[in-house]
Amino acid sequence: DITEEEYKYYFFYAKNYIDDGDESYWENDENGEKLAGLKKQTLDFLFANSTVYKIASDNSVELTKEDHEKTDQLVNEDILYYNTVNSSSGDNFDKYLKDTYCTMEIYKKAYERQLLESKTVSALYEEDFKEHYFKDYICTKYIQIKPSVTLKTAPTVMHL
Repeated sequence: DITEEEYKYYFFYAKNYIDDGDESYWENDENGEKLAGLKKQTLDFLFANSTVYKIASDNSVELTKEDHEKTDQLVNEDILYYNTVNSSSGDNFDKYLKDTYCTMEIYKKAYERQLLESKTVSALYEEDFKEHYFKDYICTKYIQIKPSVTLKTAPTVMHL
């Protein structure tokens, strides 16, 4: 189930995806193929987003309280950034939401969906990936050198 607001947001998102802001793209669509393509693209976006929730649910992947707090923090950072960067032009985050047919709920839900998608992919594939693809590799982040060693020349850094 989706709300009218969600459909409207993804409809205009798909429209921009297709025409990249060029309204002349929609001219000469007597047979309605372009509009039909737009509706299909909208449904494809909605389907892809909804699929994340279904797959996560089927695999018992859920967002935690900390995950929700993180998304709240990210949304608040976006609001602050947007309002600060655009303050001189009079644009603000609320205007951005209105111009993109988005709501605060949809905006936050997008962050949550991305996080849920990431957690779901990790839950489904991370162990298999590590077992089959990383089993022959050793990864290091830091190399420690004894402080008693004195180097006469600059050390050579080797990247693996």
